[in-house]
Amino acid sequence: MHVAEREFTDEILERISQTVRETADLTRCALSRLVCGWMNWKDAAGRAKESSCRALLVKLSDVD
Repeated sequence: MHVAEREFTDEILERISQTVRETADLTRCALSRLVCGWMNWKDAAGRAKESSCRALLVKLSDVD
């Protein structure tokens, strides 16, 4: 799956799913910070691309 010019492999998607299953009180914002860290997903200024990541998480929730 490609989002914002990033490839989200099956491994990353499974890691997201597992984290959601194991952490009941995890917010989408907190999850986006984790995912950005796992993927070293940053903007030109070096900040995590949390907004793009949250957009991905919304798309994923629509798939389920």
